[in-house]
Amino acid sequence: MALTPEAVYRFYCARASQELLLRELKHADQLAAIPTRRFWANATYLERVVWAYDVVLAFQRPCLPHDVQHWNIATVRRELWWVPTEWIKCGNRHPLRLPAKYPHHELLCRLQRAAARVTPVR
Repeated sequence: MALTPEAVYRFYCARASQELLLRELKHADQLAAIPTRRFWANATYLERVVWAYDVVLAFQRPCLPHDVQHWNIATVRRELWWVPTEWIKCGNRHPLRLPAKYPHHELLCRLQRAAARVTPVR
């Protein structure tokens, strides 16, 4: 190959980032278990997985604070989306209440304020 050492380095950096993306998709979105043996069904499934990954990234950039933007999908899911809550009755309303010692309470409040500032796509 007639590549300079810098070109080889750039090639492997790009490849390494793709490997990390594939590993994250494999573990976080069930990419390891493609459901059918039909090409178009698998292509559609893969598009859905990649689209869901893009939606999570679109959430992370504007909403997550800078100190937790490096979290991968599994960490975001475990720390923020799988939150144990208690369904309480307050008059005619039934809100969900966070546990008293939930470690990311302030982060969820910041996320709620940030998500309220995002304008929806039309």
